[in-house]
Amino acid sequence: MTENEAVQDIEKYFKQENSDHDDNPLTSFSPPLSPSTLARLMGTRIEYSLDRRLHSAHTRTQYLIAFMRYYVPQRHQWEFAHRLWSLMMEGYRPKNPLCKGKTTGFYDLCDAIVNGTPPKTNRDWTQNGSWCAAVIGTPGTGKTSTVKAIFSLLGKKIFRHVKHGNLYQQLAVFVTITGAVGNRSLAAGIYEELRSAALATGHYVPQLSSRSTEADYRMAIKTFINKLNLGVLVLDEIQHLYHGTGKLDEAAMRFLTSLINEIQTPVLLIGTWQALPLLSLEARFARRGFSPVNALFRRMSPGKDWNNFVRGLFRYQYVRDVVAPDEFFEEMYKHTQGVHDIAVKFFVLCQLEAIADGSEKITPSLMQEVAARHMSLLAPWIGLMRDGRSEEDTKIYDAEPKDIERYIERFAATSVIRRKRSKFDEQSTPSDLTYSTLLLAEALVSVGLANDTESAMAVAADAVNQSPTRTVAEHVTAAIEATCPKGPQRTRSIKPERKAKELAAFNALNNDDFRKISYLAVFERREVEAAFREAGHLCDITADLEF
Repeated sequence: MTENEAVQDIEKYFKQENSDHDDNPLTSFSPPLSPSTLARLMGTRIEYSLDRRLHSAHTRTQYLIAFMRYYVPQRHQWEFAHRLWSLMMEGYRPKNPLCKGKTTGFYDLCDAIVNGTPPKTNRDWTQNGSWCAAVIGTPGTGKTSTVKAIFSLLGKKIFRHVKHGNLYQQLAVFVTITGAVGNRSLAAGIYEELRSAALATGHYVPQLSSRSTEADYRMAIKTFINKLNLGVLVLDEIQHLYHGTGKLDEAAMRFLTSLINEIQTPVLLIGTWQALPLLSLEARFARRGFSPVNALFRRMSPGKDWNNFVRGLFRYQYVRDVVAPDEFFEEMYKHTQGVHDIAVKFFVLCQLEAIADGSEKITPSLMQEVAARHMSLLAPWIGLMRDGRSEEDTKIYDAEPKDIERYIERFAATSVIRRKRSKFDEQSTPSDLTYSTLLLAEALVSVGLANDTESAMAVAADAVNQSPTRTVAEHVTAAIEATCPKGPQRTRSIKPERKAKELAAFNALNNDDFRKISYLAVFERREVEAAFREAGHLCDITADLEF
């Protein structure tokens, strides 16, 4: 390992089964990877032992929060992963830095022609750009997780080939598209992610200015990709490029297609079913999206695969009264509809609830209670699918929520406090101060003034000791006034430095903050109502009644 923790020195190379990939440092940095090998490598490793069920409630809560990263690839996922890996390797083949220089290669070609033995080329003249891959599907079915599982394991760091002139290599760069974007914001997002990767090499990287043109961005992006020897450029959440007309914004369309042609590097597009029209209705984009690496990720169906998946989940029970999984196949499917990520989070919520209420056991009635309390907030579209709506119906995802992990972390913190409070409820003469502390701590977490049990309890205990006669509501009001300073304000100034400072202040807010959403909508000259809809804060009342 080098002194730079972001860089991994590559000093050993491996024989490849595919002879086209031999004698190329960009492809022989790892042993050959078969689909079965990838399947074993991609699964999440979760530390677990039976004695963990005997640990304290707050410790088991921590285990369950960590368990939300649980991922076991299904067959279609690891097969797609292998095709994507193969696409990247093929992209590296013509970029072999050990190939002869252009001048030497040209004279060798001329000599071969003179000798009457002109060689055949290994170039593909039918392609005017690199292959473009796409994975489209239902939210929570592992689209992004599958891709990240490959590159976080084998390409988390930037490679530096010491034996080949300190050649750098980055396997993948992820760009997440948030909100409706135009060509300039799309270009800036890709540029910033690539620039961050380039900065990790320790070299000086120039910054584009606010006056930079689209051509400047394309040139900078192309330069970064070449210098990093990028394997795959991943554009996630591409449904945000779709404005409901079946076509991209024309300026964004031109930028994206030009970029794919110019960079000569595979581009992977990831999105929900809302993005499908981008690949099927836009002719220019569809041609570049036609690839053997394309995939559609759907939810699991009831049956053998689903049952095996549930059995895998139930191996990780942190409640003290363990149950067999076989009686829960149908109940789990009823509340999660075979969606991998939702099933994991639902399983976590059930255990948190069982720990909080002291029952320490997962039951069908507990699952029904958890589904009624949480699922309409976490995944309202699950109920629509259960009622017969197709998972490919894009309208059911209009109110897709944000920050599910944050919601569950808050619930986990309050569940620990509820467990402590329930012990006081069982006492005939509980301590008023301690009971008030628990109530206040639970309230602080619920309103977002504390993110974990320890800090909530510490703040609550201090507040109750200082003002023991205050009610919980009065304590929370005081805490809000003390910890929530006024947010950024709009300025009437037209000075560039003042406007830049104002923009930075609003950008610093959380993505789901109403002030940020409305400000950026006005700044980008978009309708505020549309911005709130895209963020999931507005939905049609008829859709709500239907659910």
